[in-house]
Amino acid sequence: MEPIFALSLSIPVRLAFRNFPLITLILTVTLMWLMVIHQEKQGQPEFDSSSDFNTDEHRQAQDLEKDTNGFIFTSFSSESRCTLQGLLPELPFSRSRFDNKRIIRIFDYVRTGKSWENLVNQYSICLATQSSLDRIKHIPELLKTWRGPVSLAVYITNEEEWLMLNLYIRFLERCYPSFGNQVSIHLAVPSSLDQFCFKEGVLEKWEANQATIENKYQCHEVHDFMNLLISTFPITEKAKLALKEVYPQNHMRNIARKGCATDWTFSTDIDIIPSEGLAENLQEFYDSLKENRINCEKCAYVIPTFELEETQPFPKTKRELIACYESGAARQFHGKYYSTAHNATNFPLWASTNLEDGPVTLSHNVTSSQTFLYEPFYVSSDLIPPFDERFLGYGFTRNSQFQAAFYAGWNFTVLTPVFNIHPGLQTHKTVISPKKEGVGKNVRKEQTSRNYQIFKKVLKEMKLKQAEGIF
Repeated sequence: MEPIFALSLSIPVRLAFRNFPLITLILTVTLMWLMVIHQEKQGQPEFDSSSDFNTDEHRQAQDLEKDTNGFIFTSFSSESRCTLQGLLPELPFSRSRFDNKRIIRIFDYVRTGKSWENLVNQYSICLATQSSLDRIKHIPELLKTWRGPVSLAVYITNEEEWLMLNLYIRFLERCYPSFGNQVSIHLAVPSSLDQFCFKEGVLEKWEANQATIENKYQCHEVHDFMNLLISTFPITEKAKLALKEVYPQNHMRNIARKGCATDWTFSTDIDIIPSEGLAENLQEFYDSLKENRINCEKCAYVIPTFELEETQPFPKTKRELIACYESGAARQFHGKYYSTAHNATNFPLWASTNLEDGPVTLSHNVTSSQTFLYEPFYVSSDLIPPFDERFLGYGFTRNSQFQAAFYAGWNFTVLTPVFNIHPGLQTHKTVISPKKEGVGKNVRKEQTSRNYQIFKKVLKEMKLKQAEGIF
């Protein structure tokens, strides 16, 4: 508005207000009423659910707020619950951390073993392992033979799995005191997830029925109880999408390893069972090195791993294991499929020497000519290179880490008479072509093929570093 024109309007308006108080009052009230209406409109959502202008996108966003099981996914209300005392602890998203590429969100020590402090002071070795929710059922077998501290990293992909994990933990704590005492748990979730909450009544219903559900299962039915939990929560479309996400194995291995507050770590997969008393035997070996002032900063100690027929009893000694090995009831881990992964351990040499029980000793060095694609299970300090987190899913996850250590000058020596057992003889289906339920495609082959391309790049990087003396 031009200044002269504005001035010409303002003069009669001021005169009108001066001469007509009633008009002034009416205009003031009208102006206040218009301001209130404007503020109310600003507080309303852009689209009302009853509006004719409601879009398909808006309706889809509303539908995402709940699924058929009644779980809240995208918003929380006054009727939602995120915790329940005695059943579901708070998951502190504000105190979580991200990995380097912000792929996953990490929660350290969501559960600490009751005897954790004593165990990490008693032992210089901690077992570091990792698992998705459905494979935690293997941990009772592991705890039968390992009595040291266990750092367990668990990967979950949604709210239901967080609830299932806590229900399963309660079952394990009731049935296996060793789990309650020895195991500390670290959690990882996709970085896209936010606070886990459920509709009012969902958690209370589980709390009311928990004792009845648990009492239906004996403690030895640990696998059956997990299967019950999985069947209780039907696979939704959202869960099917989560199944397609690659399991971040190397992230999980690093999380578990960093959760070990000991000088040495023993990084394994959760279905690898240590020989009887391995924690105590390794502690004696560690102490003997200290007593003899043997301080090898770049030494890693390989523990031979065997597959064992499921019908066979767990071998208590090396001699019992060798009897199974010679009869064909046991064989080198991945011996029939992908034998290059463990050939450097030299199983025939290990099986032919030091058959008697006794202290842990050095057996022999790994066969250097067969270390390409080698992926042993070993004990070492945490100074060894971490697992390369560029590898996602299956394929080249452990042997890439071995290559990094090998190029960095680490020495790998095989121990005796200790060993590991993988229950069941591996088949082509379990090693090469397993399929994830609900996805309907060969996930492992695709992931292995993709990781092989990364592996070739990593080898080039290592050779360049070695040539430039970076290691």
